[in-house]
Amino acid sequence: MSLSDEAKTRILGPAAEGAEALQQGSDEKAAKEEAAHPDAWTLEDISDVLAGDYQRTTPTYLTRADGVPLIYAGKMHSLYGESESGKSWVALVAAVEVLACGGRVLFIDFESDRGTVINRLRKLGASPDALRERFGYTRPDVSPEMVPGNFRELVSGNWQLVIIDGVTEALTVLALSGRDEDDVARFKRQLMRPFAEAGAAVVTVDHVTKSKDDRGRFALGSQHKLAALDGAAYVVEPGKAPLLAGTRGEAVLRVAKDREGYVREHSGAYRHGDRTQEAARIVLDETGASVVVSIAIPSNVDAATGEVKPFRPTGAMERASRVIERIPGIGVTALRTELGIRPATVTTALDMLVADDYLGRETIANGSATRTRLTSLKPYREADDPHSDSYVWEPVEGSVTGTAPPSIDGGERAEPATGNTHLARSGNRFGNGRNGLRPAETSGTGESKNGPDVTRERAGTGEGVTPASADLCETCGAERCGHYRPLREPVDISAELADAAEWGDRNDVRA
Repeated sequence: MSLSDEAKTRILGPAAEGAEALQQGSDEKAAKEEAAHPDAWTLEDISDVLAGDYQRTTPTYLTRADGVPLIYAGKMHSLYGESESGKSWVALVAAVEVLACGGRVLFIDFESDRGTVINRLRKLGASPDALRERFGYTRPDVSPEMVPGNFRELVSGNWQLVIIDGVTEALTVLALSGRDEDDVARFKRQLMRPFAEAGAAVVTVDHVTKSKDDRGRFALGSQHKLAALDGAAYVVEPGKAPLLAGTRGEAVLRVAKDREGYVREHSGAYRHGDRTQEAARIVLDETGASVVVSIAIPSNVDAATGEVKPFRPTGAMERASRVIERIPGIGVTALRTELGIRPATVTTALDMLVADDYLGRETIANGSATRTRLTSLKPYREADDPHSDSYVWEPVEGSVTGTAPPSIDGGERAEPATGNTHLARSGNRFGNGRNGLRPAETSGTGESKNGPDVTRERAGTGEGVTPASADLCETCGAERCGHYRPLREPVDISAELADAAEWGDRNDVRA
């Protein structure tokens, strides 16, 4: 049976019109997407690289005592470690630094609650005003795709730092699997990249597997978690003293990935077992009236030169010193027997004790043979050695001297002022970048509105620096340039602050 042209038009006409409309809609959608990404899949100009004018990205936040920052603005990072290793506290230390400099911080919480988070920030020294005006907290229970309007508004908040605490729970909320590479990539695309593209440093807090042998340098789940990062990844390990309430403890940061390479260049010795380097030591001291936070340099990095120091067996040095104090004139062979450790380690320990004037070493002729006699000049203790992992320093009120790292004082003290020395620590200055902070006005007297002057030592020089004596800021030209105004209207979190107040000074174990 054949159909007439009229019948074909009657039957096929609506389908043809529908197909034409569908094609037109598809073309319009493609045109909109192309207009939204005009530079996608186009060749970039590389002349600045060839001319030597290209500036590589350097970190901006979580700044060590020697001025080396560890977190990149506009990049994605990860902190991961065992439970109670201090990884969440490390993220909050970075948050306090950003708040102290007038920046905005967003905390996306999938594990804790607002009372715990704000109470910890207060302990670390964040002021109530800074939290009300420049800190945002949210605990989502649905995927951002279900509330796109809310999520777009959150992304547009001009944040300098975004912390996502609890990656495993976040993946569950988004109905994704941490062991599936496609799901991990989707997690990064949905939750991390939008904030990074808006200029914020994004930091996730994640867990590791229970087995140390199988862990390597990866967080729990797919190895794509590490591959997906364009900033840095840090393994957080407990130091010799754990982070417990009311004590002095430390968390060790080991860099597992650094896309730009800046942090690797300023980190300690390479550990072949997991391909990491010690990047910093976060010290929290709650033994006094207030919490003192320090971001110390790696234990095997020379503070003056930044070079990795030779192996220093401080444990063997103290044991040798104690034996020699107890047995004056003991010989090297007898000392090795007493210590029961590798002869090469004993030799290195003795050489360093002699070089640092802790020991006297005398060679005595005995016929055709000679023997070495060791005597103590002064006791050596690891706790007194700034180059030791066990070094215990005492913070000095108002200033930091010697090898003690600059600190952020919490508790009863106001939010610390930060001078131009902080901004000069990185080539990526706060005032420059697409999401840079804008300088705020000081009071009529020119005094800081951000807290008391804190005298600090310029690393490696012994020169005291205060905000008043710092160089002029390259951004605003002011002497006191560590004070900024918010980039949008203050966020009201009075309810969260009220809830946090109920916690008081309750001690808790560091997660």
